[in-house]
Amino acid sequence: MKFLRYIYSATIVAALGATVSGCDKDGDIIYTNGVDTAELEGNTADIVLDKDYLDALVLTVYWNANGDISLSDPAVAAPSGAVTNVLQYSADNSFTNPAEETIGQGIYERQLTCRDLNSIVSRLGFEGDVKSTLYIRVKSSLGSNLDPVTGNVLAVNVTPYAIDMTTAFYLNSSQEATGRTLYSPAADGRYTGFIGAGGWENWWLREGNNTIWGNDGVTGTAFVMGNNTTGEDVWNSWYPG
Repeated sequence: MKFLRYIYSATIVAALGATVSGCDKDGDIIYTNGVDTAELEGNTADIVLDKDYLDALVLTVYWNANGDISLSDPAVAAPSGAVTNVLQYSADNSFTNPAEETIGQGIYERQLTCRDLNSIVSRLGFEGDVKSTLYIRVKSSLGSNLDPVTGNVLAVNVTPYAIDMTTAFYLNSSQEATGRTLYSPAADGRYTGFIGAGGWENWWLREGNNTIWGNDGVTGTAFVMGNNTTGEDVWNSWYPG
């Protein structure tokens, strides 16, 4: 369904997606059809990831600056930052269960290092040392009451390096390595071990695929973990006094 938003205003003072108030004297009707799709571009050559070059730049994708919406009257200023862009990565071209990154306002490029890309495809279930196709697109949203739109899809063949998921790394409050680890014999996300901990010590846990875990950020759930890598509102974990 195509949604139209009508605005009785010469200058918009509130972001679309919520109630917009204000009328000018002549009562002109201003409308928008929503968000234009983002045109995604980037290198689509085959990529082979090497764990000896974790910080090497391996992929750059960029898209047109569609952070502002267009209105029927070009003389009317649209609100800046009205559109939220999310970069989606998927193991299938239907984007059944994508990994997502919310992109900040005014940013229209994503550079991925070897470590970054390997972490993403690992979360998507790519097998180490096997070439598989990664699908990438931009999802753009204008308010929570309108359906998001998605742009064109880039397909890139990626051969990830194998990741050791048997070891998790215990990080300090600044997410720096401490030399302490936990062990998962079955590589199933269940880690065991002993940690010499201090009172009120703050810490994070990093898995072999570079996913960082902390507390889920919800009051009253001190022992539930949340994924800090995906941009969720996650706190560090801590021990009691």
